[in-house]
Order: sequence, then structure tokens, then C-alpha cells
Amino acid sequence: MGRQISRWKVLRENQLIKRYFENTRAGSPLTANYYVANLGLFLEYINGIEGGLFTTDRDKWMKIMKDSPERLIEMASSNPNQYADKYIDFVRKKEQEGKSGLGIAVMMQSVVSFLEFNRVAGKVKLKIGNKNVRPVKDNEHVPTNEELATILRQARTKTGLMISLMAFSGVRPEVIGNFDGTDGLRISDLLDLNIESGKVEITKMPLRIRVRTSLSKNNKEYYTFLSKEGCVYLKEYLNERLRQEQLKPNSPLIVPAQSNDRSFLATHFVSRFIKDAIMKSGFSWRPYVLRRYFVTQLALAESKGLITHSWRQFITGHNGDMESVYENMSAHTEEIREAYEKSTKFLGTVSYEVSKEEIDREVVKGMLKYFGNQNEDEISKIMTSEPDKIADKVWESFEKVYQDRVSKVYEAQLRIDGEPEKVLTEETKKMWELIESDMKRLKKRTNGSRQVAVPSNYVQAYLEAGFEFVATVGDKAIMRLLD
Repeated sequence: MGRQISRWKVLRENQLIKRYFENTRAGSPLTANYYVANLGLFLEYINGIEGGLFTTDRDKWMKIMKDSPERLIEMASSNPNQYADKYIDFVRKKEQEGKSGLGIAVMMQSVVSFLEFNRVAGKVKLKIGNKNVRPVKDNEHVPTNEELATILRQARTKTGLMISLMAFSGVRPEVIGNFDGTDGLRISDLLDLNIESGKVEITKMPLRIRVRTSLSKNNKEYYTFLSKEGCVYLKEYLNERLRQEQLKPNSPLIVPAQSNDRSFLATHFVSRFIKDAIMKSGFSWRPYVLRRYFVTQLALAESKGLITHSWRQFITGHNGDMESVYENMSAHTEEIREAYEKSTKFLGTVSYEVSKEEIDREVVKGMLKYFGNQNEDEISKIMTSEPDKIADKVWESFEKVYQDRVSKVYEAQLRIDGEPEKVLTEETKKMWELIESDMKRLKKRTNGSRQVAVPSNYVQAYLEAGFEFVATVGDKAIMRLLD
């Protein structure tokens, strides 16, 4: 990977590539680097060389590639048939290599984008098989609460915080730290956090997080929240930092291990640390699956009436169907906070809620014993305290051992209408046949709605299959197939 990045940096010295790169970078640095790399692969192909030449004979590679962008533009403008043949042959070659249809389509979009930026037509009419299929995404399921708990147990303090930000707050990796590590979440973006005299204090729970315009994918500032469980990782990480440095409002929230200027952790490293924790847990998912977890669990909370569709879209960072949500956020902060807090029972991996009105003493005693290793006498003494103090003691015990243990997790098995599925009943078979039929039918639609009305007790199964909850109409739930 390092060699590829190196040769694409050399390619960017070409003035045409440089101009195109800077223009694309203004919209997204990640897209700019990705597009130049894909364009470079096509340029190598039409010039009859492979990437390995750069390491074996760099001078020859540079001689061939020096004016290759100009030659591509000349070919596409003066000899479109020759360009089309090269385009088609390259696509077929990538298909034979086993590349996904979607990956090839995006790769060729890079070529078309470069040519059109230089006022030359670059589109070629060509069928690419399975262009709308995402094999990696389609073959990974959204983690259960228990599986997320397993991943968190494998993570160190900093990685645990990054996992929490994605799974409990729904932020994208590039929000934590952007492509080149020049921006990301800052201490001042945690609006309910106070650091004084070397101590970390969270003034309100759930903690509100501001995602600035420069970090938002849709270029609109929005807010999300971090649950009580996520705040455990936050406080532990910041306390580690405070032992080594003075944290200021402008300080990056997540920093590299070796950093003289306290720069941000670049997106690539954010993803790599999270991926390592996922792999250590025995899974092969992409780090982005954690955001899918957040979206899926909030959709389930919405189906139970705990959060509205508009609030869910807002804290997920989607444009949504209510522009006024972005314009009037300050008027609804506490409403959204309350809705999010109610939804945390679907997001969390640990059950830490203790009722102030009626405490299940046996459960609480079990939690104290599990988390804190207290003996019977110590537990009995704690249980004579006021309800709030008992709850604080339970949570304090969890905080001390959070990296190694978790309390009860939610059922890992698929639930239908609130009950675990024990056997594959005829009703269950009928449900999955319906889901499979709906997916095949809706995927064929290139225009028009991709929504379907389903029985309300099928909602969670449809969410697991890749649908999004839209609304409830009578005794039916409206589900939309995600792209």
C-alpha cells in the first residue's frame, strides 16, 4: 500500500493531475486520493505497464507516466473509438481478476471525472455486471449487542473511545480525525464536558457532541450524543491524557501516540485501530459496520416509538426530510437528548439502569458481586443506602473494570415481536421468503420508490436484512431498502 501511495504522489506532480486533485480535494480529500489512484491504474494499463515497475525501475516508470494524462486526453478527444476500446478492455480485465462490479464502476468514474474536468467526454456505454452489489457490505451482518461488547473488551482505552463514538454516537471515522490529520473532534466539541484542575467532569448525560460543518459529510453542523457507557471510555482516555499533558478547549479529542504538535489521528489510523480490535474479536467486519450498528439500533428504537424519524436522521448526520431540524436545533436539544437516552437500551452493551422507584435487589446484588468482587457483608452494607447511592455504587464498580467485563447483554439471537426465535416455524419461513422476495424485487428498481409495507412484527428482521424503518401506517410498517 505504501508503494502505491508513493507513486500516486509522484503522479500528482503532473500539472493536469495536480489541478484535478486540488479541485476534487476541495470537496473530499479522501475522494481525491482515491480517484487519483484509480486514474493512475488506468493510465498504467493503457501504457502497458504494471505497478511493480515503479519499485524495480522508477526512472522508466516516470518516463512513461510523465505525460500520460495529456496522452489520455488526446486519445479521448481525437480518437474516441480507441479510448472506448481501452476502457472496455480494462473493465473486462478487472472482472476477470474478480473485482466487484461496484468497485469497477467507481474506478471508471474516476477516469470519466478526470476527462470531464478537462472538458472531454469520457463516458462509454458499457454493461458492468453486478454494479449495484456490494459484496463486502452484503456479506457482513450488523453486530449484536453481545458482539459489540466482545469488540470493546479487545480494545484499549483510546480505541474503546473511538468504537464508542461510532457505535453509540454514530459518527463517521473522518469525524474523529480527517484524511490528513489536520482536523477532527476537539475537546470543545463535547458540549457537556468540563475539565478543571486536572479533573474531567460531565455536566449532563447523555453528553452532547457537536459535529462541525468542516467534519460533516453533508456540510451541515449537527449534534449527536454519547451514552453513559460511552462516557466511561471517554473519561478514562482523557484522564490518561491529563497525566501527560494539559488539555485545552482547542485540543484534539483523539491524538496519535507520538505527536509533538498534538495533531489529530488521521482517518486511516482511526479505521486501522478499530479494525484491529474487530479482528482480535474473531470478526472480519469493516470498521464502518459500527455506524451501521448505530443506525440499525436507532431504527429499532424508532419502531418502538422511543425516538422520532426526524430526530433519528438528525443525530445520524443525514439530510433527512426536515430541513428545519438543522435550522432550529437549539429549540429541540433537550427533546432529542431525552429521545436518545430512551434509545440507549438498544444501543448499549451493559445494563446499568437502576430504577429509583423500585430496585430489583437481587439483580443489583448480583451486579455488585460481578463487577466489584464485593463480599456478602460489603454488599449488604451497600444495599442499606439510598437508591441513588446504590446506583452510583453499581456504576462505580463497572467503571473500574469496564475494559475486562460487561454486565448482562441483550439477547444475541434475532427477535420477532420481542421474543427470541427458538425454532424455524412456518411463520418464520414465510417471513424470510417474503423478505427475500421483496429484496429481489426492489433491487431491480432503478427508478421510483424502494419501499414496502410489512407486518409490524417483521420490523427487526427487515432491519437485519438491510432495510430502513420509515413509518407506521395502521398495523403495517413501511420499510425502505437501503442502497
